[in-house]
Amino acid sequence: MRRADLATAELRVRLGALLRGLRAAVDRRAERTSAVRRPQVKELAITEQHARSVLHDAEQFAQRGRAYGPGTALGEKELEQLARLEHEAAGAGCALPSAILRARGLCDLELEILLLAAAPSLEPSFATLYAYLHDARNAGAASQFLAAEVIATGCEHERRIVEACGPFGILRSEGWMTTAGPDRGGLTGLRPC
Repeated sequence: MRRADLATAELRVRLGALLRGLRAAVDRRAERTSAVRRPQVKELAITEQHARSVLHDAEQFAQRGRAYGPGTALGEKELEQLARLEHEAAGAGCALPSAILRARGLCDLELEILLLAAAPSLEPSFATLYAYLHDARNAGAASQFLAAEVIATGCEHERRIVEACGPFGILRSEGWMTTAGPDRGGLTGLRPC
């Protein structure tokens, strides 16, 4: 197998894990917006009804905290696939992209965040999913909020994500990612460099 084929195969495995986290986040968002009775309007504008639904979400967050999903950690089957790919790569005398990035100092969490940020560049449908989860049509880039929504499995994990996405985290401070557009706090777009 050629180096490009191995890299593509690894990317597909990792995108599968990312999609699992995205699917859970989309399901949670759909459940939250299901209370809006006029679906044709809820996509175009924030109505009073939508605002009241969002207010309910904010109250739930204040009382119970964030609802976490399954995250994007690789499952047993995906880890087995990657082990086979690593073995093939070693036989071909090359390394998988994740091994190269790890050798340059990135950890698994930072790799997940970098993939989240790069996914819309690989496939535009990710930008559409991100905009839906951000509740803003023009917010198709990854963000700190989106990383927590899709990747986090608990509050400590969320803290590490926020730290990694911040200006002093390795991803931004060492030039792996940059912010895109104006500073909007947790919704500021993050793009790979």
